[in-house]
Amino acid sequence: MKKFINRTDATCKMEMANMRGIWFLVLLLSASAVFAQAAQTRLQPAQSVTAESSPTDITISWKLPKQNGVKRVQLYRKTADLTQNWDSQKRSQLTSVDLGVKLVNLEPAPTTYRDKYVESGKRYYYRVLLLDSKNKASEPSVPAIASLTDNEAPVAVILDKASAIDQEALLLSWKASESKDVEAYRIYRMREGSSAHVIKIINLDNSGKKHYAVRVRQKNNAQIAYEYAVSAVDIAGNESALSNRIKLRLADSVAPQIPLQLTLQQVNEHIEINWLPNQETDLAGYRVYRKQTAGSNDFKLLHKKLIIDNRFTDTTVKSLSDYRYRVAAVDSYGNESKASKGLLFRTTSFNVPLLAPQKLTVNTNKKGLPFLKWQLKQHKGVKIAGVIILRSDGDDYKQISDIKKQIQFTVKSVVLGRTYKYRVQLLSTTGDLSDASNIVMWKGGKK
Repeated sequence: MKKFINRTDATCKMEMANMRGIWFLVLLLSASAVFAQAAQTRLQPAQSVTAESSPTDITISWKLPKQNGVKRVQLYRKTADLTQNWDSQKRSQLTSVDLGVKLVNLEPAPTTYRDKYVESGKRYYYRVLLLDSKNKASEPSVPAIASLTDNEAPVAVILDKASAIDQEALLLSWKASESKDVEAYRIYRMREGSSAHVIKIINLDNSGKKHYAVRVRQKNNAQIAYEYAVSAVDIAGNESALSNRIKLRLADSVAPQIPLQLTLQQVNEHIEINWLPNQETDLAGYRVYRKQTAGSNDFKLLHKKLIIDNRFTDTTVKSLSDYRYRVAAVDSYGNESKASKGLLFRTTSFNVPLLAPQKLTVNTNKKGLPFLKWQLKQHKGVKIAGVIILRSDGDDYKQISDIKKQIQFTVKSVVLGRTYKYRVQLLSTTGDLSDASNIVMWKGGKK
């Protein structure tokens, strides 16, 4: 009997323990069901949030979740400069950013909102937040991004001045455009009869500047005059009309070519200097330098003003003196070429007459031809170019030989039996002609 009672007590204890386990499981399942139901009743975020832009405003649209319980809709907006490239960022990155400023609190019936308080040059992104009757909020929606549609070009700038810095650079200054969304300026260059093209783009670091200056290198021919203009470009890529144009030629530091083929000639008591003209389009003139070999070793400028022609007459020379001349070309910017190679000239004696040949004689040589002979005596410093031999078989004398320095001559072209008269004259290097010599007669010999 005692054993039976002890077995019964043990069985009862086991059964009671099993009952407690069952009740704990029931309670756990009930709590899980409650939590699951609570999770199911939480609001889902708004779906299909979009933002459509126009030139004046942005319209935001969204869709409500299928389950009921939405009592209010809150729209949040965050603003950033358009220069930040939001398009390159992933949407998952944007969802981690704070909501920004609450824009509006709406009843759930409307699913669109028109945002009129927007401006160009900004990028906006919007998020929708749903609230239930207990002000419990859903997760924020995926942001919708938009900016105003901008088709309006900026206000044109005013080009104040342009000045040449050197042969490769110029300085442009202009007043900033009155438009607030200007992002860059484009500098244009053009020649007469050709279209304008961009040579530089200036991106703005400080939109508050009132004017801008830029150094623009130009490697083209500095002798060419170009026109310059500036335009403004806004953030949307709209470009203003070109500014007023300023014509400018860059400073030129390239000297002309050296003058070529310098020649010297004495005329009376002067020396004439000639050379080939230079072909530069910006040529302003020439400078002539002279050095006396017996005097100073330095070449000195003969004429203070530029010589326009490719010739010059030196009227300050002295007789029987040596002079060396050089010529340099100068352009309109004052650049002077290297001087030509020095050319030496010795003047003859001034006011000294050119003496005629003396003691002209004529004889018949072994071949029966006339043989002329004469003497040349001249004052010191007079330079002889040659002798002119003249013949007449009547009244007129004609030249019968080349002009050479000689004191005798054989006449090879005669008609036997005819009478000829001969005389000779001297020609100086300055072009002077002496008086004729005495006249001699040759009677033609035998036929």
